[in-house]
Amino acid sequence: MAQKSISNIQGCLRFSRQTTKRKASSEKKTSDASPTSTLKQQESSGDVHQKRQRREQYYNVGKPSPTGSFLESQTHTRGFPKSRCELCTHVSDSSSWDPVDPEVSTGEDGSVTFYLSSASGRYQCSRSGVRWVCAGEVSLQYRYVSWGQFREDLAESCYKPAGPLVDIKVFSGKLDEVHLPHNMCIGDSEKDVKHAMKILHGQEGKVSLETCEVGQFHAKYLSPSFSPVGPVMIGKSEQAVLVHCKLLHYRPSATSLIQRTYLIPEDRDLEDKVSCQEDKCNSIQILLPDPVRPLQLGDSYSLITTPRSTVTPQDMILRGYDATPNFYKIAVKMVKFPLTMKLTHNKKNKKCVWTQRIQEDDFCKTTALTNKKNVVEAAQFVDTHKIEVIDGGCLVRPIVDAMQSYNLINDEKVSIIMAENTNENKMRCVYEFLRSVGPKGKAKFYEILQKHEPQLVDSLNDPY
Repeated sequence: MAQKSISNIQGCLRFSRQTTKRKASSEKKTSDASPTSTLKQQESSGDVHQKRQRREQYYNVGKPSPTGSFLESQTHTRGFPKSRCELCTHVSDSSSWDPVDPEVSTGEDGSVTFYLSSASGRYQCSRSGVRWVCAGEVSLQYRYVSWGQFREDLAESCYKPAGPLVDIKVFSGKLDEVHLPHNMCIGDSEKDVKHAMKILHGQEGKVSLETCEVGQFHAKYLSPSFSPVGPVMIGKSEQAVLVHCKLLHYRPSATSLIQRTYLIPEDRDLEDKVSCQEDKCNSIQILLPDPVRPLQLGDSYSLITTPRSTVTPQDMILRGYDATPNFYKIAVKMVKFPLTMKLTHNKKNKKCVWTQRIQEDDFCKTTALTNKKNVVEAAQFVDTHKIEVIDGGCLVRPIVDAMQSYNLINDEKVSIIMAENTNENKMRCVYEFLRSVGPKGKAKFYEILQKHEPQLVDSLNDPY
């Protein structure tokens, strides 16, 4: 453990020296190597990075506003969502921040640790929105941890999480302020909510609630002290909790008849968990605008589509932290555009709180970015699901004709396949001929299955 800690400290100090050099020469800042290069090397492939780039398009990425005004700094500070909530745009917040890309380390258990260093100034992590103020050079690390360890303490004190729980450690220097992201909307009852918010600080089995200054998206923690758990902002549960939310929409493939729409509180940690889960399914994300008004935590919402589809569950509770991200599963009989989605609040007479129309172009642009990568994965799919495809009751003739049109098989092989007496034997013969076409040929066969047997492919792709 001691060796691991020393290694972490050395890594942070090296990163600190690099960051200090970049800060001292701002004119060369854009040409210097970014710490995100480390992250790219650690990803298993460039595909995950491409998906993260598409998610980043939803966030404004750029330099802080020179005017330092709140609305402009919220709009132009990198790595934090746009100021779009209609109820709390008037709420003041602190001035502009200098974006910093963290160095990222992924553990064997999948946990992610962020390393950051800076000279004196005001900074914001581009990945999470965590902000800090320091008068001199500082090196720190942080990671997200579970709220479960404080479940009893929160229940006894009638508080609920209103943002991620962060474990922050400072290796060198001192932090004068830390600004922790929260997702509560404070526009309707600004004074009450600001008074109700605290920072939970856990140390050596003890929990304390400390005061903070509340902005539109952050809670400012003055004179911060840290522990293995770290400080986080929480909110009172005695009143209705209104939170800023996100809807994340995924399709397992370009021809999929199954889609998933997640409804979660606005939080980059939760969003990354959803993305990692969908990446394993090779899903395609279609970026959606967020609701312009907050939603009520713990209330029931329904998703309605046009053309009509089967949506499961019909009603879904908006859940908070330490719960598996919840989603609507949308099953359609055939892919049609435009697809209109409406989210209704069941407690308020099915009032529509969000709507969006997805056009075919929206999907095609995203698909084009995603489908560049799938040769190896598609070939693995074909090999892994050999038995299921053979026994899947496929209509063989259209598949064989498509294979012939792509030069995967010739006339002689077509005759051999169609001479078999059952569909299962015909597909078994197809697989025999696939042994000689290589990964690219198998990837093309996967595309053929997607077109002619989309329900079979969806059922094999979809783990839910």
